[in-house]
Amino acid sequence: MPAAGGYPRRQRPRHLAGRDGMPIEAMLTDVHVSSAVAGLRDLGRAGVGVLALGDGWRSAGLWSRYARRRATAPPSDSDPAGFVRAVGRVADVHGPLVVYPGCEASLQALLRTPLPSPRITLPYPAAERVEPLRDKRRLPGLAAAAGLRAPATLAETSLAGLVAAELPPPYVVKPLGPGGPPFNSAVVVEHADDLAGLARLAGAQAPALAQEYVAGPQVSVALVVDRDGRVVERFQHRVVRMSPPEGGATTLAVSVAPDEALVARAAAMLASAGYWGLAQLDVVLDPSRPACITDVNPRYYLSMPLASACGVNLPAAWHRLATDRAARAPADPPAYATGVAYRWWAVDVHIRPGRLRPQRGRHVGPLWDSRDPVAASMLSGQAVHRRLTALARRMGREHRPIPRSPTDGG
Repeated sequence: MPAAGGYPRRQRPRHLAGRDGMPIEAMLTDVHVSSAVAGLRDLGRAGVGVLALGDGWRSAGLWSRYARRRATAPPSDSDPAGFVRAVGRVADVHGPLVVYPGCEASLQALLRTPLPSPRITLPYPAAERVEPLRDKRRLPGLAAAAGLRAPATLAETSLAGLVAAELPPPYVVKPLGPGGPPFNSAVVVEHADDLAGLARLAGAQAPALAQEYVAGPQVSVALVVDRDGRVVERFQHRVVRMSPPEGGATTLAVSVAPDEALVARAAAMLASAGYWGLAQLDVVLDPSRPACITDVNPRYYLSMPLASACGVNLPAAWHRLATDRAARAPADPPAYATGVAYRWWAVDVHIRPGRLRPQRGRHVGPLWDSRDPVAASMLSGQAVHRRLTALARRMGREHRPIPRSPTDGG
């Protein structure tokens, strides 16, 4: 039954009283996602009052010690209009607030929908300055102007159209818009059967982009640039393992000293688009060619806890820019710890069962944080549940009896 005002009762924003006297400056959405929880922790440790917005009361970030206010809203992927309305209603009560989207669907909903409240500020330039970085088709031109490169586009059509095109593998297929499982990120196609299977699972008419597959050592460069295109903070790590191995989420990485030339080119690319704020870039290195930018994420990212563990608080630097138009970059960004490891145990153990060994030296993961034990326990428990569920489904498929045809004997 709809509640008063026509808003479904189960989706109405609900609030818990926060700590009295603590000003609320920011709203962080999608706190059921571990990268959003990492951003919440970094903002809280910097003394920023954060309202955590989740898609239900099982969202781990709602139970974080760093959330000073809490509310729920419809999921942005399934109900973007309802999500935006809920953000507006919460901002009307607790604003003015800088609203940080915690996932791709929320970012798209907030950028492409008129903001429902004057008490909302987005930590971005105008949407037309952000979209070129998110558009894989426009990225090669931006990268080339900064002395970098990006994967070439091979085709832009539906998954069924790619099957019919019979492109020679390997190549990478990416969703043109926000997708859902199993097509919510890049997929490396090594055999024709890979693409046919993806089309069956995601739908033959799902719009997709095929790009060249770029192989080589991969690094991540995260930086915060000010409104003049100067670097406020930067952090770099070397990717050791990914899932899937051909190109996917980082499961093992190590912090390294920044390649200042690469950082400068990345900042120049962002500035040429008119972008300021936080951006994380996936980069493939090739000694004989310019570095290749395969993806740009203008939001919190999964392996961000490694930067925090090394002394680089990217969310806090981004927030300073968003709340102070006069904020400018320091003359020389500070150094940070190198040789610190990041390991996503829930996935890395799953894909490499023989690697269940303690990580030597300083290390961090995307889920656990001893200073935030309730939220960390919830994230860890949910990750284990997802893995066990996936394992049970796979075992069920493997042991399912094969139906006999009418011509089978017996």
